[in-house]
Amino acid sequence: MKTAQANNQTNISWNVYSYATIILFTFLQLLHWRLFPKFLDIYYHLLVMSGFSDAGGYVTHAFWEYAPVGRVQLYPPLLHILMLFFYKIGLTKLFIGRLFSCLIYPLTLFVVWQFIKTIFNKRLAFFVLLIFSSSFSLYLSTINLIPFSLALIFGLLVFLCIEKDKPVASGLILGLGFYTHTQSSWLILVAVILYGLLNRIKLKGCLKAVLLAFLISLPISLHQFFNRQYFAFINTMENRYLDINLAIYLLAVAGIYLVFKKRAAYYIFLSIFLGMLPLCFTHKVRYFSGVGLFSFTFLAGLCLDALFSRVNLRTSILKSSLFLAGSVLLFYIFSPTLYLNREQGTAKIAFFDTTLLNALRGAGREFRSTEVSIYYPQYEDKIVAIIEKNTDKTDIIWSDLNYFAGLLSLFSHRAMSDAMLSEVRPYAAFDPISAAKLVILFKENDGSMPGPAENTIRHYGLQRLEETEIAYVYLNPNAKAKEIVPKPLIPTWALFSILLCYLGLLAYFIKKA
Repeated sequence: MKTAQANNQTNISWNVYSYATIILFTFLQLLHWRLFPKFLDIYYHLLVMSGFSDAGGYVTHAFWEYAPVGRVQLYPPLLHILMLFFYKIGLTKLFIGRLFSCLIYPLTLFVVWQFIKTIFNKRLAFFVLLIFSSSFSLYLSTINLIPFSLALIFGLLVFLCIEKDKPVASGLILGLGFYTHTQSSWLILVAVILYGLLNRIKLKGCLKAVLLAFLISLPISLHQFFNRQYFAFINTMENRYLDINLAIYLLAVAGIYLVFKKRAAYYIFLSIFLGMLPLCFTHKVRYFSGVGLFSFTFLAGLCLDALFSRVNLRTSILKSSLFLAGSVLLFYIFSPTLYLNREQGTAKIAFFDTTLLNALRGAGREFRSTEVSIYYPQYEDKIVAIIEKNTDKTDIIWSDLNYFAGLLSLFSHRAMSDAMLSEVRPYAAFDPISAAKLVILFKENDGSMPGPAENTIRHYGLQRLEETEIAYVYLNPNAKAKEIVPKPLIPTWALFSILLCYLGLLAYFIKKA
């Protein structure tokens, strides 16, 4: 259902521009294939996938971390199940990580474009796509927080089905989101309720979708609720730095006014904006400079579309073309951005920090930590080989850097007595070093031994095995603990069957008139 028709739709091939944009960024992603995966999170998800594979299906006991004690597996499993499918057909862990990291961004761009184009019009869809794809911080959040991104994609599809008066399909999609990422799905659920309250003609459909999604989410939600004592928020230090794209935020403010002027389906933009607000209190950088920008790009695109409409009605085609070219230059090239260092209390304005320019400039710029990989085969593969040579498959490893421990655990196929995401505690307190057969101590930047390492070596009677360019590997001769693999709660074949049936049911209700 189209709720708005852009003027001059036939004079300019808006779809062609959108196709070109999506193809361009897909090509850049493929061009950077060997640079993926980036940052940290993807290795945790691959490690969960590997654990499911070892157990023979879905388990709620994460035996591969904090071994041999383990911890409750609270993270929703959909991404891990999708990865597991590719793992079972023979793809390597690294290839799977690269595949998901590479494709999530063009998939997001495509769904954003289709969502706006279907409900509104082709021109608005292009302007939203232009702004969305320009933000480099939003790009990094999209490829690094894959479950969150997937859940937000589901959220857009939820609103699309609501507009098409398909509440059952909408509820099925929203319910699937709870098995993808918990926080983002609750945010979308709130946004759906808000949309129903703002656009009363859709209230009944919104409430039906929310009720169905809530019922579908009960198994995972109850599991998380009854094990909430193991979960605690931690300071990830990510909220110290914010980058605010001034053009996007200024246009978004005007976009809010336009939403109240246009009403109807345009309330979707405001609903998503308000639904995402809780992120401002828990993850400020994700709200202002990351996935929270979803809503701001929609509002900014709405304002830019309105400005173009006014220019197009009053001026020649040449001036309209200049406006379009100026918009591309503003967002893809200049991109004035305010950088805030909340730790030092400093602020500065800079330019040229866009997805396109950063993809093309390569090493000739300053990198963010979230765009740098922690996997360098020439270094970590040597440690993996040492681990495989000196341990059995049921032995346990430990490192003083927990995310590197997770990476080594993933590629050596050994459990670790530490954990990558520390928000979830182990079932019981234990000594992780005494449980580890091998202890990996990473060197300081100057190549020296870490300060506390000498005491650790003496206390546990560790014996040095080998030294690499980045770490020392020690044997713990007193380690007796072994990895304990539980039986699966849901076997792998049943996981795939359930997901296939669910998707079939969803397809039926999407096609149903």
